[in-house]
Amino acid sequence: MLYEKERAQLCALCRRLFDRKLVSGADGNVSLRLPDDAMLITPSGVCKGILEPEQLLVQGFDGEVREGTLRSTKEAGMHAGIYRNNPKAAAVLHTHAAYATAFANLGGLPDDVLVEVPVLLGRPALVGYARPGSAQLAEQVAANAENPVILMQNHGVIVTGTTAEQAFAVLDGLENAAQSIAVSLLLGASARIPRAEAEALVKK
Repeated sequence: MLYEKERAQLCALCRRLFDRKLVSGADGNVSLRLPDDAMLITPSGVCKGILEPEQLLVQGFDGEVREGTLRSTKEAGMHAGIYRNNPKAAAVLHTHAAYATAFANLGGLPDDVLVEVPVLLGRPALVGYARPGSAQLAEQVAANAENPVILMQNHGVIVTGTTAEQAFAVLDGLENAAQSIAVSLLLGASARIPRAEAEALVKK
């Protein structure tokens, strides 16, 4: 079995995502970049909390499954597009994290309620609805591949990182910030970060 170390790393990452409730059941898909224009990616229909190393797929950016017997995710092309267009991306996390997805549906995450948004997330990209697994969605995402946070309306979120740990930390921070903002707005909070300050805080 190829890439045993990477397989163990990806399974551990998926369990952390599941334990933090950033994924539920079999939803979402997660991948790591491999050499030779390939990636290690989660299969379709398997709960992320109980993934085993041998269930993962080695898949080329061209769509060819090089190792693995389970069905590949229909969104593998979306991952490949990110890796092709962002050479620094080492990990791609796509989940349906509840609060972050809710703000995607609302048109984006406010950057003037909580300092973590401009500091940690910068300016997340927002893409409109396209059918999951479609070429249209893959193209929309690829066009924003250099943005580490992509919000997809009526769908979910994508976070990339130069390491798997970095990607996890950003996704965890994104969902926590989205939850804090949602609760603040629900309780009627009116305090806002001044516009000039929010702009100055944006991660460079």
